[in-house]
Amino acid sequence: MKRMLVVLSILMILVGCQSKSDVQTLFVEKDNKYALCDNEGNLKTKFIYTKYEPVGLDGYIVKDKKGYHYLAHDGSELIKAKKNVKLSALENIVVGQNKQQYTLYDSEGKVISKTNKKTKIIIDELPIVYKNKQYQVLDQYGNEIEKSKNKVVKVSVYHHRHVLICYPKKITLYDGLAIEKNNDEKGQFLTVKLSGTYSLLDYSKKNGYLLYDANQKQLVRVNHKGKVVFKQECDITEAHFKNNAIVATKDNDTYILSLDGKTYQKVDGYYYDATHYVVKNKQYIYGPHQFVSGKKTLDVDGIQINPMTNYVQYQIFNVYKRDQGYQFYKFNGQLAFKGSFKEATDFDNAKRAIVSKKEDQYYLIDLQGQKVSKNYQRIEYIGHGYYAGYKTNSKYEVIDKNGKKVIKDYFMGSKQIISDNDELLGVFNKSGTTYVYDLKENEVLFSKEGELTYKDGYFIKENHKGYYDIEGNVIYKR
Repeated sequence: MKRMLVVLSILMILVGCQSKSDVQTLFVEKDNKYALCDNEGNLKTKFIYTKYEPVGLDGYIVKDKKGYHYLAHDGSELIKAKKNVKLSALENIVVGQNKQQYTLYDSEGKVISKTNKKTKIIIDELPIVYKNKQYQVLDQYGNEIEKSKNKVVKVSVYHHRHVLICYPKKITLYDGLAIEKNNDEKGQFLTVKLSGTYSLLDYSKKNGYLLYDANQKQLVRVNHKGKVVFKQECDITEAHFKNNAIVATKDNDTYILSLDGKTYQKVDGYYYDATHYVVKNKQYIYGPHQFVSGKKTLDVDGIQINPMTNYVQYQIFNVYKRDQGYQFYKFNGQLAFKGSFKEATDFDNAKRAIVSKKEDQYYLIDLQGQKVSKNYQRIEYIGHGYYAGYKTNSKYEVIDKNGKKVIKDYFMGSKQIISDNDELLGVFNKSGTTYVYDLKENEVLFSKEGELTYKDGYFIKENHKGYYDIEGNVIYKR
């Protein structure tokens, strides 16, 4: 196995690699204080920091009794602490703030801009600099995206690459992906005929952009040419594309919209997209409930719907049939397959549901209702298509979605599946020892006495006594 490449790659993710020195570092903890350490276990600082915050892949903002500092990966101080100045990260920019006075630094600690008599800095999702009667919007590295004499009223950024700039009479959308596609350093700009203080909630290569103005309470979809597809008045906090629809939420309320905006429906039962959902009867537990499937609606009674609003991945969901038990239905109101169960879960992302017909006899079924595992006292889904099948109250074996035992051992205690950099790791405890498995090879990578927790590409032993890479090599130990 190509372990060396994997270890190096994960250590790069661990806290990043400084471009100039190639120093790989992480923060280790002792008595609730942090110190910077390299991957060979050498401390680059003392245990003096009460908290730390990474700035991109280039450095860290730290705090000690003197105040806030900015450190390079080798522990050197790029920005020294100043009285009453708080440092924070804004993308790859360090922001120094003293009341309403700001100083912007790049990731090397060099000043980009600062507040003075001629310069005003506004901190939004990206910095806005007003100078010489012009508004300048900076990108995540402090470079200029756009400059205009028109007032910038709002800046929003999505996943570091897509930027929305709001002016009083128009909106500019900046597509950073165009840099990769067209080798264009400035990216691609779209002008949208909208007026307001919009935030960029989501982006899809297929469906375009979702914008929301909390002041106007208006959700807008914009296509890749900058054309407004629809405007919808609604009071929401989040919205995103899902399947061939848009799902919006606020608190415990969920709304589903069609891509053209013509369908806007509050849902309180199961839903798949804008044309497949269930509306619960608010007066009677057993219905009739309204099932919507495309252009057809059907009232179904005698069943109880899950009290929570749930998204389903496969248009199959379980209900409680009065006097019979749990059954699986489709949105057309028909049974997905025959059979009733004493207990049942919804289908997970591995296309499996956990069911039982008798006490202490749980098993997995597929989308056709076929049994695919043997009986267990109980089954827990761990993630990524793996399950813990309990043979007793505390003793379990690890099985895959087809019910196959994947590790020739049993475990008792904590369990976790980790997906990182194309690696799939299983972390299981037995008799006070933690075992870390490569689930692609189904072999032990290493084991350590005590509990291990996984964080940002490495393992931490209980009470922060040791830090290890994914092969069990010691990064730092005390």
